[in-house]
Amino acid sequence: MSEARLLRRPVSAAQSGIWVAQHLHADSPLYNCGGYYEIAGPVDAEILAEAVRRGVQETEALRSRFAQEERDTDSGPEVTLHQLVEPAEPHPLRFVDLRAASDPEAAAHRWMNARMARPFDLTRGPVSEQALLTLADDLHWYFHGYHHAVLDGFGQSVYATRVAALYSALLAGEEPSPTGFATLDRVVADEAAYAGSRRHTRDRAHWREVFTDLPEPVSLAGRASGSTHSLRRHVRTLPTPLTERLPGAAARLGVQWPALALAATAAFFHRMTGGTDFTFSIPLAGRSGRTSLTTPSAMVNVLPLRVRLTSDIRFTELAAQVSRSLADVVRHQRFRGEELIHELGLSGAGQARLGPTVNIMAFAGEPLFGTTPAVTHPLSTGPVNDLKINFYGTADSRTGIRVELDGHHELYGADELAAHCDRLVRVLEWVADSDDESRVSEVEVLEEAEREQILSGWQGASRPVRGVSLPELFTEQTERTPDAVAVECGDRALTYSELDAWSARTAGWLQGQGVGRGTFVAVKLPRSVELVVALLAVTKAGAAYVPVDPEYPQERVAHILSDATPALVIDDTAMLEQRTDKPFDGVRIDPHDPVYVIYTSGSTGRPKGVVVEHASVGAYLERAREVYPDASGTALLHSSVAFDLTVTALYTPLVSGGRVVLTDLDEHAATTGQPTFMKVTPSHLGLLEALPEEVSPSGTLITGGEALVGEALASWRSTHPDVKVINAYGPTEATVNCTDFHIQPGEPVPSGPVPIGRPFWNTRA
Repeated sequence: MSEARLLRRPVSAAQSGIWVAQHLHADSPLYNCGGYYEIAGPVDAEILAEAVRRGVQETEALRSRFAQEERDTDSGPEVTLHQLVEPAEPHPLRFVDLRAASDPEAAAHRWMNARMARPFDLTRGPVSEQALLTLADDLHWYFHGYHHAVLDGFGQSVYATRVAALYSALLAGEEPSPTGFATLDRVVADEAAYAGSRRHTRDRAHWREVFTDLPEPVSLAGRASGSTHSLRRHVRTLPTPLTERLPGAAARLGVQWPALALAATAAFFHRMTGGTDFTFSIPLAGRSGRTSLTTPSAMVNVLPLRVRLTSDIRFTELAAQVSRSLADVVRHQRFRGEELIHELGLSGAGQARLGPTVNIMAFAGEPLFGTTPAVTHPLSTGPVNDLKINFYGTADSRTGIRVELDGHHELYGADELAAHCDRLVRVLEWVADSDDESRVSEVEVLEEAEREQILSGWQGASRPVRGVSLPELFTEQTERTPDAVAVECGDRALTYSELDAWSARTAGWLQGQGVGRGTFVAVKLPRSVELVVALLAVTKAGAAYVPVDPEYPQERVAHILSDATPALVIDDTAMLEQRTDKPFDGVRIDPHDPVYVIYTSGSTGRPKGVVVEHASVGAYLERAREVYPDASGTALLHSSVAFDLTVTALYTPLVSGGRVVLTDLDEHAATTGQPTFMKVTPSHLGLLEALPEEVSPSGTLITGGEALVGEALASWRSTHPDVKVINAYGPTEATVNCTDFHIQPGEPVPSGPVPIGRPFWNTRA
């Protein structure tokens, strides 16, 4: 085509961002958008074709393609992006007759889905496609697919309204009124003027005041994944009685419908996740002047709406808070979301960082084609990062209010989306019936069957417990395997009988020092067989040990000793060589006696002692012995005993007949033979991957102490596919762990946060 017939136009900030994002996902339909208008009545196809032809002629955005130009400047080559507006196609509307199909609706969806999955070429065009799908003589779907770089949802609505007006006028034999659409250079000029304006300065100050920080994104999936065009959708039309009651609820609360819908969604997310400070991504027109508001274009902006709430907040307060925040978002909507992310030092995080999308489509009306109103059906509004919740219509709409949930296909199953939609509708029902004193804590998002499943069906199985102590479990194992190696460190090793005898002698000496039930003994020894002797000896004497890592800063050591007030501090292995003339006859230990005190960082940062009982440790170890059978082989113990993660790797083998090898997690660990059992934090996975293969366990790897992300595990797992991986979770107060999630050999590693699994026996979560 002759360049003389092309019109050169600048691009908006939204277009520039989408152009870059599309090039990062070349040949992907990620930014394809579109939908269809359901016209339940006769349509004059020739007149609609003429209306579409005129509409395209009037709309520069639908005749655009993109080009880059490089020029030399004093600072080096500079590349600029611009739009080239071409003359309109003579026949931009296609006709697809599906009346003969066995299932016209299914055939129409297949046809549209195929078009939506076909990437547009932004440099060649055209970047939109329109078609009239005839399903029956009195049922037509007017389809429009387009790239997000040329139109956004608001722009598409403006264009569709114009096509409907053109059609209606031509059908009536009248000449349509002149278009009010401006050229794209005028639209972009309006945006360019804002960039250096005082309003931009005020908007920036507002957003920086609201967001000194950005809370972590909230998600119903509990894990993350990259953007996708492939989504699952669940659509629900609200029951008519509910739709009729919601305007009254909004009036009673003194807010508009968009604020009410957002407040209800916030209550839903809070009740589902427990989040008290989170954001929603709010798509905005990004327009304020008449030119941009009345011209189809791509100006969309996405900004966060922050919600802070607690369970005891009254819904009236929440609705008022959201209403004020939404008004501020709309007032300052021209400040780009990408710019805010950059201002917060989160460049590269993308829109996903702003939280789930909630879109109240106030502009999605029901255009009239002649005398027949058309129902809007969006097919895609662009990439889905996690979850999009779209509200269409109002109580005055002919088709009522529709709620659409678009979920990332890797994060949400069809049943999950349907269940979440049910829960959101349940919240809306509660909102419609709430009063001034109703609190968010009263919202019941789960139906009775779900509640029963969570409270009963998903709890840990009931199992009898013996209430045995740690010394009893170790003694029982010693009787079973007296000559097996129990513990090894460097060139020293002790059999079960040797470890039992030495710890008993030391327990007798400890008794002579006044140690017994109700007392604490601090153990501050380096990794060694003597360390294990000391720990067992303290428990056999009836006391509880307080592990103190010799590598701790002196200030932390001093705080622990001052807080625990131990009767004795074992900080020299020579103390374990002390003899006593009196034989050790054992101590009767009550199941509720403490076995150890672990000091955690605490919520204030100061170490806080957590006292754990024998009954809890005994129950944990009896389960571990059964569930972690690989502990009966060789366990590599590399972590500090001051960290309760070590309880699993130290004591599970010692009550299972296993061998505990104490060593650093380095290349020398390979000289002790490959372990069958190991427990690490997720942070250790990279180190394990770098070390010789023989350092990693051959049977079971347990992770704990931190959140585990599938991507961090996948690389290590690719070279150890036959190892069972168990992701364990639990605070120190729950005795090491209280839930775990098993990934069996050969099972794929889930992306995003790995689940923490189900509760242990006799545990409610």
